[in-house]
Amino acid sequence: MNTEKEQKEIEEKWQTERLEKQINFIREMDKEKFIGRQTYLSDGKRKENDAEHAWHLALMTLLLSEYANEKIDTLKTMTMLMRGTHTLTMKKGKRHRPKENKKPQKDFMACCQKTREQN
Repeated sequence: MNTEKEQKEIEEKWQTERLEKQINFIREMDKEKFIGRQTYLSDGKRKENDAEHAWHLALMTLLLSEYANEKIDTLKTMTMLMRGTHTLTMKKGKRHRPKENKKPQKDFMACCQKTREQN
């Protein structure tokens, strides 16, 4: 067993590492501002970036989830939109979204389509 002092040191190290990972994630997510999309903003003056797109989808999830025909885990869905479906990785010097992260977005969109068809 660890002594009380050793346990405290372990907890402090874990908290420090967690904070570093969170800050690194925030920095990585900030890069989304520089990824252009093909969709124009509602005023038609410019195209939105990935960060704006993710933010709008998450906001719509929060506001419109009450209208879904099935119970939606709003926090989980928002987390997938903000992190899961928009995870950036590097491959051969280019940014891309891994294929395994496309499924949650398709599931979300299928749920939206199913809700529209039932109404």
